[in-house]
Amino acid sequence: MVKFVVWAVFSLTFSMVSGMVRPDTVLDMALSSVDDAYKGCVPAMLTKVKVYLKDEITANTDDFGTRWTDHYDATDNKESDGELTVEHIVAIKLYSGIFYKTLNDAVRVGKDKYKAKTFEFYAWHFLLSDAIRILKEKNNPNECLKTVYRGTKRVYKGQLNQEIRFGKFLSTSTSQTLAAEFGTENCFEIETCYGASVEKYTIMGSLEAEVLIPPYEKFKIEEVKNRNTVKDLWCKVVFKLKSATYLSDLNCALV
Repeated sequence: MVKFVVWAVFSLTFSMVSGMVRPDTVLDMALSSVDDAYKGCVPAMLTKVKVYLKDEITANTDDFGTRWTDHYDATDNKESDGELTVEHIVAIKLYSGIFYKTLNDAVRVGKDKYKAKTFEFYAWHFLLSDAIRILKEKNNPNECLKTVYRGTKRVYKGQLNQEIRFGKFLSTSTSQTLAAEFGTENCFEIETCYGASVEKYTIMGSLEAEVLIPPYEKFKIEEVKNRNTVKDLWCKVVFKLKSATYLSDLNCALV
C-alpha cells in the first residue's frame, strides 16, 4: 500500500512543480475518443469483461497487468458494496495513481482502435465507467453535482455557449482549494450530472475529495471569467461549464 501512496504523491508533486511549456489546448467535442457509455448493455459487458481483463492482464501493456495485480492483491474483499465489485474498486485505485495518464492517453484518441478490437484497455475502461455509474446511482441518482473544480497549468481555448467534451476520464474536486493545488492558469467550475464521488476508493482518499467524470459527458461553456474583470479570481481564467447530457458514439459497440 505504501508504494501506491508514493505514486499518488509523485503525481501531485510533478503536476505542481513541472515547468514544461505546453501548447494551448482547444476545447472541442473530442470525437476521436473512446466514449462508450454502456447504456443498455451493462449485464452483457459484465460477462465480456472477464475475458477482456484476463487477456489484458496477460498482455501487460504498459505494465497494466502487473499494476492491476498489485492493486488487486492489496484490496480487501470487504470493500465491495452491492454492485460495486472488487474489480470496480481496483479500476478506481489504478486510475487514482500516476497510471491514470496511460489510460487517458489511450482514451483520447482510441475510437478507431476500439472499433477495430485493438484497444488496449477494454476492461479498465468499462470497469471505471461502470464504477462511476454505480456510485452516481447510489449517492445522488436524481441530482447533478452543482459545482466541482479542476485546476490546471494549461491554457485552453473555447467559446461562450460552445458544447464540449473532455474525451477522457476527468478528475475534479469538490474543494476549490484542493483543485487550485494542481494549477491556477486555466481552471474549470463544472456542473456534472454523470460524474460521481470516488474519494472513498482512491489512493489519496479525502485528501483530494475527488469526483470523476466519464468521457461521454457533454458540457456547455456558460461563462468565461478572468482576473481582468473579476477581482481575486482563483485562477487566471475560469471556464464555467454546465452539463448538457451526453454523447456516446461508441455506445455498446462491443456487444
